[in-house]
Amino acid sequence: MVGMNWDPIITLLAFFAPLGAIQAIMTTVGAIYMAKGRTRLMLGWTIAASIVVIMAFVIGLQSGIVGVAIAYTIASALLMYPGFVIPFRLINLSFTDLVRILWQPLVASLVMTMVVGSVDYTFLNVEKPWLRLLVGILMGAVVYLSLVWIMYRKQALYVLDTLRGR
Repeated sequence: MVGMNWDPIITLLAFFAPLGAIQAIMTTVGAIYMAKGRTRLMLGWTIAASIVVIMAFVIGLQSGIVGVAIAYTIASALLMYPGFVIPFRLINLSFTDLVRILWQPLVASLVMTMVVGSVDYTFLNVEKPWLRLLVGILMGAVVYLSLVWIMYRKQALYVLDTLRGR
């Protein structure tokens, strides 16, 4: 069965998907260093963080690819807080401010994930994988957009007005 070939990847994705979401947000902090003229501080942090990540890889290699994934995830989790706090201090922003801004999209994403997972489980025995995928995508979009509408109605209306050229 073709799906069985992907089984080893599932464990890796379980670690890397949430980590990727956090790292996508972290990529924005480089602009803070540059805007404040503190690229030397950014270089120092990048070197220190890279040493931690390399050590994690070396430790994780003892347990194979899953060990590397686990070690990298732990290292990244440990580096996350200082990775935000150091540049945030340059602009008088707190980590709490970041959490306050991101908790609603996080909740919307988690609810969407649960709904899509439930729908996917319901359609597990459907012989047409494209149908499962299509239903999952549509349900995910409906749920997420509905939650965004509920949580950010004012901003959503502004975006719609902008798209309409008003």
